[in-house]
Amino acid sequence: MKVIIFMGSLTMGGAERVAITLASYLANNNVCTYLVSFDKNEPSYKIDKNVNFINYQNSHSNKYDGIKRRIKFMCEEFDKINPDLIFTMFYDINLYALIYKKFHNKKVKIVSSERCNPNQIKGMKRILMSISSKMCDGFIFQTERAKKTYSKKVQMNSVVIHNAISNPKLKEINVNEIKKEKTIVSMGRLEEQKAHDIMIQACKPILDKHSDYKLIIYGEGSKRKYLEDLIKYLELTNKVVLPGNDENAIKKVATAQIFLLTSRYEGMPNALLEAMSLGIPSISTDCDMGPAELIENGKNGFLVPVDDVEAISEKLELLISDENLRKNISLNSTKINDTHSVNIIYDKYLNYFKKIVGGKNV
Repeated sequence: MKVIIFMGSLTMGGAERVAITLASYLANNNVCTYLVSFDKNEPSYKIDKNVNFINYQNSHSNKYDGIKRRIKFMCEEFDKINPDLIFTMFYDINLYALIYKKFHNKKVKIVSSERCNPNQIKGMKRILMSISSKMCDGFIFQTERAKKTYSKKVQMNSVVIHNAISNPKLKEINVNEIKKEKTIVSMGRLEEQKAHDIMIQACKPILDKHSDYKLIIYGEGSKRKYLEDLIKYLELTNKVVLPGNDENAIKKVATAQIFLLTSRYEGMPNALLEAMSLGIPSISTDCDMGPAELIENGKNGFLVPVDDVEAISEKLELLISDENLRKNISLNSTKINDTHSVNIIYDKYLNYFKKIVGGKNV
């Protein structure tokens, strides 16, 4: 079976990491795997030597910029490969793949996947997403909630597969040797979606009461100045820290007592997955779409209403004041390593691809 994982870019991002780690898994399980990108820049993540990597830069000396040239590049490369299946993760790239199928290779199977919250896609993008998804041979959703937002036709040919715990830096962390610090941590872009203003307000009474604790928020974005001003206004300077982006953030997150996610919406939050895999007691908003499919409220973490400052503060106080509760939630949260490992999750991808192709032997 020949599989192409087709991306617009392979720079820093959750979907891009999924593409590269999935390609590695397939290639090391006897699947002839190609990773093809429209981006001429080098990937942000290391690509396995068994994966055939093709992009503008290493395929052609001239620039391929513009729709016609992209189509030309795609068709030339795909014709050489003659794939059984093309996997995409964004509706715009999916449209390119569907063009190839219609005019060059009607036998190839197209499987696509949503990587965000469908309810946040509006206007023409939503229309194109709806049209392209119906034309696919298969579709992969990250959550059951997301699946329900699509047409019955798409749902019938689909499967739900959560994200895998695939951050390679997690392998460098020995949880048994971690020295815990009195910190509450979060990871995410400093944008409206993540509601860091709500997070900071919720932490205010906690940090005032527990003076030895700090809130550390890893990430960068357009809301930095607003959040810095809020921190000053609430007199939390030196109590709330915004270190920006840090490629080793997960290693520092591992030392925290509590992980906090206050998003107003999500797809499938990798940051929450990774925190739970490390056994960090986690609190998340019960937002669309992913957290409620990871957290069993009160058992392996806590779910709170979106934008509810009081509820967040209450759960923070509960975890800080009850060490036995922290230990129990930590123990239960690490079970996610058994259900969301790379082998388990990507084996589901492989089996689904084989089913779509028609049971062809790998």
